[in-house]
Amino acid sequence: MRSYIRFYGPGILECINELESTIGSLGNVAVSQPQLTRPRVVKDSFLKKILGGEQYIGPFDYVVSWKGDSVDLNLIMELIEILDHITKEKGTRYSITSISKKVQENNKKAQSRKKLPAVTFLKFLGPSIKAAVEKLDEFSKEIPLEVNLESGAAQIGEYDYQFIWTFYPTMGDIKELMQKIDAVLQDTGVLYQITTLVEPSETRGTIRESVGIENVKRVDVIR
Repeated sequence: MRSYIRFYGPGILECINELESTIGSLGNVAVSQPQLTRPRVVKDSFLKKILGGEQYIGPFDYVVSWKGDSVDLNLIMELIEILDHITKEKGTRYSITSISKKVQENNKKAQSRKKLPAVTFLKFLGPSIKAAVEKLDEFSKEIPLEVNLESGAAQIGEYDYQFIWTFYPTMGDIKELMQKIDAVLQDTGVLYQITTLVEPSETRGTIRESVGIENVKRVDVIR
């Protein structure tokens, strides 16, 4: 499994160099070299799960390689905490995408087991992604039944967070959710992209009426 990181400048090179000094040469030797300088947030138990990291030529700037084809979400959150630490004072932003064949297969299986009317996904632009996830987790626990949202949760894959709808949302429903997310995240400084994917169905007249087009499958808004 790999985590692909993209930085948004200024300060890209500085962030890459600091991440390289923190993760790049570690992995198996992390515990045996405690003298290496690294942020206080980095734990030896976390570093044991990493094969290493390197700069990446392509659509991302840095890639972290993990041991095995799947990684616990808590480990991804520890990497996010490191990235928050590195970028926060530099004015640099970042996004992270953690993916593997097993993660993709598990996500497909989860979707096929339960046909969902719609799911709203969030993609964050850090720093403060960890704080954003924690605040949304608190918000998700307090979602009233009349909102017609089943749950919200952080996830591994293309997106960082998801909200599951119990019915086909109208554009008004999606806008109301945006307002609630804005209120929850306003003090974190994090930016986010919101994408709502709607399951095709002959019975989803509400979404067709609200948007005014025949075959809506994707609603994508940059915040």
